[in-house]
Amino acid sequence: MKWTLLMIAGLFMASCTTGSVLKQHADAPMNKLALGFSEDELLSKRPNAQLQDDGMEFRRVYLEMVDDEDIQGFVYYVDAELSLFYELIVIYKDEATREAAVNRLLGEVGFDGEEWTFEQKGDATTVRCWTFKEKIVYAACIPGTEWEDECK
Repeated sequence: MKWTLLMIAGLFMASCTTGSVLKQHADAPMNKLALGFSEDELLSKRPNAQLQDDGMEFRRVYLEMVDDEDIQGFVYYVDAELSLFYELIVIYKDEATREAAVNRLLGEVGFDGEEWTFEQKGDATTVRCWTFKEKIVYAACIPGTEWEDECK
């Protein structure tokens, strides 16, 4: 009985870690991803993502274009050394569509009046969100990645 409870508790903790911010604040199908996934995990869930060359040695960038009414595509940033997925950029068809998504998914602006900050349940990773043109950016402050110092 004790082992069963420990196993259930372990499975519950695993299901709560890292995925909650995208699950609560991103459009489907991104709400099935989690910032902090390994590169292999990310690519197994998004097999159409294509590696791009952005000239930055510290990260790998994947682009996935989609056929969707509101969303043109997704950009995934993976830390080159850690092989961790730490940033998601959702590209909407235009700024008006992005703004509607912001209102529906993110709510009122919090940090500095220009960004949103969320804590992922289970691992307490801080995730910052902001907009740029027709995009919403979700960046996790994972130690060792480019955003590590932005959340201190």
